Amino acid sequence: MLVPDEAIDQCEMSYEAADGKKQKAAMDSFNDTGIMALICHHDIPLFFANIDTPGEQQKYSVALIEHLFSLIPIEANVVILYDVGCVLAQSLMKYDILSHNITSCIRFATTAMHAYGHEWACQLVYNPRIVKGLGLLDGEGMERLWSRFIRLIGIERSSSRQRRIWLIDRHTASIAKDMVNDLGDWLRCRLKKGIQDQGSAAQKVLDECEFTVSELWEQWSNQRAAQLSIRAHAPARLKKELDTVLALQTELDGSERALQGVRVIVEKSPASQGALDTLASLEHGHERLLHKVDTLYASLNIQDRFPELDGVCFEFVQTLLLA
Repeated sequence: MLVPDEAIDQCEMSYEAADGKKQKAAMDSFNDTGIMALICHHDIPLFFANIDTPGEQQKYSVALIEHLFSLIPIEANVVILYDVGCVLAQSLMKYDILSHNITSCIRFATTAMHAYGHEWACQLVYNPRIVKGLGLLDGEGMERLWSRFIRLIGIERSSSRQRRIWLIDRHTASIAKDMVNDLGDWLRCRLKKGIQDQGSAAQKVLDECEFTVSELWEQWSNQRAAQLSIRAHAPARLKKELDTVLALQTELDGSERALQGVRVIVEKSPASQGALDTLASLEHGHERLLHKVDTLYASLNIQDRFPELDGVCFEFVQTLLLA
């Protein structure tokens, strides 16, 4: 089920990671402004990419994904958790950035803590707590990894580019080795705290609930369908478009007043050829503006989106949408 574009646009404006032009470091002082990493399900770092642009552009995540698929079986399925996974997923659906062999094998989700900053419609599709099959996976392993890099910040501020890359590479290799050695403890902890403890708590809630699981699933499906419908998000788009219509309507009203004033003057006294030409020009301009308003309002397609508003004036429709 797709998320309406209006919701994705709001998510894109809310997060720095989605702003490819957001500059966090002085480009004239540093060759690279940051790094992006790809980690596995167990939070073990796999690959890094140098960020050498003002912002965190999508090309870095695309490059990491493409490199990953060059090393795994072609039929492998991959779930990618990213702060703005919704925005990246939309870009990959709209444009042929990655091959179909890759896009057909990947699913996107946002990270658990970052998800709450997204639009609710986005969370219905991309929140890992809601996505089927992800269980208690939070996707915040990247934040835990960055916390282990804090000690390098002060050192690398005065390091050369080559030394900085070497330090990051060696530190990453050390972290990865330790995490691989601790995988047994990691799995045991997840089994106990995740599957056993939280699974029991979830089952207790279901047992105490007065509804069957099938009834809950039915209501959940109905809620998702209603809140992901294009009509549910139409007011946000219509508000902006109606503002344009109302601005033109204001110009139209001003043109009407000017036209009436000239007509009164012409009727009261003999008019020169210049006055008649001015009147004809005003009438022609007024007709063009009127046609422009009608065309723009018709393009909003309000009658099809909201049949109950058919024939209602601009101002009243705007008042309803702003309420």
